[in-house]
Amino acid sequence: MRLWPSLHGTFRLLIVILAVAAPVVAYAKDRTAIFVQSLEPKNPNAQKTSGEINWLLRALSQASLADKGEALLDRGLFFSNAEALAAGNWLRRAQIALNEGMQNYASDPSAALEPLLKASRFLEYTFAYFPVIEPMRVSRLASGLLYWRKGEKALGMKMMQTGILLDPKSADMPEAFSDAEKEMISAVRCKLSMQRTSTLTIQAFDPRTELYLNDKFVGLGKVDLKNLRSGEYMIKMMLDGYRHYKRKFTLGKSGRVFARNRPGPRIHFYEELCKKFPSISNDEQLKDELKAAASTLRLKKDRVTRFLVGCFQPSGNGNVGNLKWFALEGDKMQKGSWSVPPSTKARIRGLSKLISALGLQSNNQEPSMLQYASLAPQSDCKEPNNIELPPLMPPKSDPPMWTVSPGDAITLSTHHGFRLQGTVLAIDGETLTLEVSKNKSDPTALRQVKIQRKEVKWTFILGPKQEGGFRIGERLIVISVFGLVLHGVLAADDGEKMRLQTKHGSEVIPWSMIRRVIRRDS
Repeated sequence: MRLWPSLHGTFRLLIVILAVAAPVVAYAKDRTAIFVQSLEPKNPNAQKTSGEINWLLRALSQASLADKGEALLDRGLFFSNAEALAAGNWLRRAQIALNEGMQNYASDPSAALEPLLKASRFLEYTFAYFPVIEPMRVSRLASGLLYWRKGEKALGMKMMQTGILLDPKSADMPEAFSDAEKEMISAVRCKLSMQRTSTLTIQAFDPRTELYLNDKFVGLGKVDLKNLRSGEYMIKMMLDGYRHYKRKFTLGKSGRVFARNRPGPRIHFYEELCKKFPSISNDEQLKDELKAAASTLRLKKDRVTRFLVGCFQPSGNGNVGNLKWFALEGDKMQKGSWSVPPSTKARIRGLSKLISALGLQSNNQEPSMLQYASLAPQSDCKEPNNIELPPLMPPKSDPPMWTVSPGDAITLSTHHGFRLQGTVLAIDGETLTLEVSKNKSDPTALRQVKIQRKEVKWTFILGPKQEGGFRIGERLIVISVFGLVLHGVLAADDGEKMRLQTKHGSEVIPWSMIRRVIRRDS
């Protein structure tokens, strides 16, 4: 089955990404890569200082890069491009579902609920790479209103509160909402602001780890976030050389999230940066090595045109020290050293020189180290139950018999106890055509199965972990639908089948035969 986007699909995906604004940086042609490391990995203060310098450099250069039509390299993409493609595919599906839901919202609201819920779920799949908060906020606000009108007020209230908490600063509402619905959202927002606050602690195993709450940067290593309203939040952690970590977390009276990012298959690339460059005295050789490293970071047709590596040698307690840096802008190479001061403001002034070595300009404005703003208390709140909303009427047309669409990779269970996994080829009324593996002895052969709706117990659209997103050379554990377990190294994956190199030889396994794939990261 086809799970990887075609060339035409990739072009369409690019258009979708441009439309939703936030992921624009992910597919820019020219990229800038910035890495800062500590030369004393066992010193937590030094690690955190190098992490702050790393983040400040990227934050200070973003505005200048945007003016040039360029973007920063997302450190998680270059070593797991397959995961980015899978996430991009889900982003495309989410945008289609969201458009369908909002187009039907005013004319046929009963038919809008299912695609809106789909969009919200699909956007969660993309959050690690394309955290588009605004579409997720809109889908949840709209779903909450529809649930309220349907009579499920508790679920509707929860969905609306979740949408509000995604971006408390934003009070914008879609034009499709009626005046009464906008009044309802404002009342829910006001009531939520009057609830007692909670404290959330987010802690990573590495002090350099960047922590994000609903895609807003909140600190490094460990943060205690106070005055948060109880509800659902999206948490992300990013660290050079490691896979992005994401989690949906429901905060009650208080909460704590502790996580360890999984190492990427090319973590050695990061570990060798500051072992290699400081020891090279010949400028021509250093320039060649920088170019080689920048070429390694290439993504498809994108290229790294600006590359900066900083190696931090701490002194004292690790909050100060000396930073040796090496910069490459096109064919121009520069290097130097900088004494790192203790205060953030003084660091920003010094980092402007490093940014200029990349041909960029810094605005010297201090970036906020805590970008998520919780709801401020309000008064004189309206009671949501006193606001009249029209009840949700039955759909104008018959409800869809299937909740899946052609092209979806699904797992299907029948009332007779059979389970099938494959790709939806077509839907004709009550009949669904599914492409599955033909037999166990010939896993490359596929066949088509026609299934009646009355025979199906449930269907489940496979998420990105089941659908793919694994890199060539990764060590995997593959569990088939028959319970067969294979251990090996991924040799090839064309989206329809994967080839696994095991100690007994090479095994070709169609994705339709796979129940689960587990990474064995070292």
